[in-house]
Amino acid sequence: MRKDNVEIVNNRIATALSQNKNRDFWSEIKRIRHNRSVVGGVVDGFCSSSDIADVFANKYQDLYTSVPYDVEELQSIRNDLNDSIFNYPSFTAPMINVHDVGNAINGLKTGKADGSSGLSSDHFINAGSEFAVHVSMLFSALLVHGCAPVDMCACTIVPIPKGKNANIGDSSNYRGISLCSVFANLFDLIFTARCTLVQSAVLRSHVVCLSVCL
Repeated sequence: MRKDNVEIVNNRIATALSQNKNRDFWSEIKRIRHNRSVVGGVVDGFCSSSDIADVFANKYQDLYTSVPYDVEELQSIRNDLNDSIFNYPSFTAPMINVHDVGNAINGLKTGKADGSSGLSSDHFINAGSEFAVHVSMLFSALLVHGCAPVDMCACTIVPIPKGKNANIGDSSNYRGISLCSVFANLFDLIFTARCTLVQSAVLRSHVVCLSVCL
């Protein structure tokens, strides 16, 4: 079975090279590299999958809660932000159009999985044009109602060995990689692009004002 899988991968790489499909070729290479980055069978003396998962879960929980904060103060800040947004008289939720979604999909990197839902960036890149229509409607609805699904906000932390010669039996020799939802990544790309346009417009206005003054 393993031999057949290797042969299939080799055939896909050969086809990509013969047809000059650079993206397909590098996608296969990334899959091979990804398969080599695995967690050791024994970590900190634990050998079962559930125990090893608990080791890393506790490790990252301690790491990401190591900075102290006041719960009431943080909640007060959140309340103030919500009040300022929803009680602002001229507040209108921005709408996401198909063009925004299409540009964001083009900005996705191939072969990037989200780690939880089984989706990857390739599903979005290779989807049809109607997909962008539905995503634009979804994102616009999220902005109008001011909420987002839990799955969209969740991330999966995957431990990766820090080097080829690292002792993979020691949890301290791993670094955590956060795999975000592909939908969340797409959402971020859209607003990054919009903020870039706003900044460019402000910069152009400053240049125009400066040129007038001179």
